[in-house]
Amino acid sequence: MRHQLRHTGGVSLAMTLQQALWNGHPKPAKTWTGVCIPMTDPDLSDLTIEPTKETYDRFQEAYAYFNRALFKGKLPNCLITLQRSKKSYGYFCGERFGRADGLVTDEIALNPRYFRERSVEQVLSTLVHEMTHLWQHHCGKPGRGSYHNRQWADQMKTIGLHPSSTGKKGGKETGDSVSHYIVPAGLFETAAHELLMRGFAIAWTEKPPEPDAALVEGQQQRARSGAEKRQARQIQLPLLRLECVGQTSDSARLRRRHEPDGTGLKKTRRRPVVDAALCCDQSACG
Repeated sequence: MRHQLRHTGGVSLAMTLQQALWNGHPKPAKTWTGVCIPMTDPDLSDLTIEPTKETYDRFQEAYAYFNRALFKGKLPNCLITLQRSKKSYGYFCGERFGRADGLVTDEIALNPRYFRERSVEQVLSTLVHEMTHLWQHHCGKPGRGSYHNRQWADQMKTIGLHPSSTGKKGGKETGDSVSHYIVPAGLFETAAHELLMRGFAIAWTEKPPEPDAALVEGQQQRARSGAEKRQARQIQLPLLRLECVGQTSDSARLRRRHEPDGTGLKKTRRRPVVDAALCCDQSACG
């Protein structure tokens, strides 16, 4: 590298250092972000792919659609965000964001961690769940803190989502932690089906985690070891049974065992008693 830097001539030091570092090799790409954009001159065709716009525009489209279909267009627009909150599909926060001119707006957050493992209909039901909180924030009387009160629960049932603390039938309809399940043939399911028929889809979902090579190799090795041990036992057990039978044939002792025969008299029955000391595995001889 030093030799190359001495003979730069009119070439800038930065360009020479860059050539010395890469030595003709392609520059590395950025880590996975949905679209792999190289650090060299960008391909203009890649600039037509806009993950942020594609993601947020579709959720804004879904919000506007359900606002008309389920809330008669009464809800104001809000800021939809993606937040990886633990153990939550989403949340609502009233008047969370403000603008320089003093205008404020609410937030509906959706958790992208679950986009891949849940159906699009289920993700949309979470959006509408939070829209119901927004409706109550502007048109009703919300419960204290995160409490899901009766007014909210009744509105949820009106639009085709049944509140449930377990997400299934039989759960509590009110409380601090309440989910829901989709009512078959209800307003939400009908509206969501129509939206999906129009071609609605979630454009970008979280990439599945890459398996740890060492962990996978360890699991495979343990599986092979377990299979070999099971196979060895299956071969060994018949041999032990044969060995035990051969050994006990010469040493079995006959013993009289008296059992009642229903006549009041004792009836004698003979049966062999195995000498367990001659067997390597007593359970195989029983």
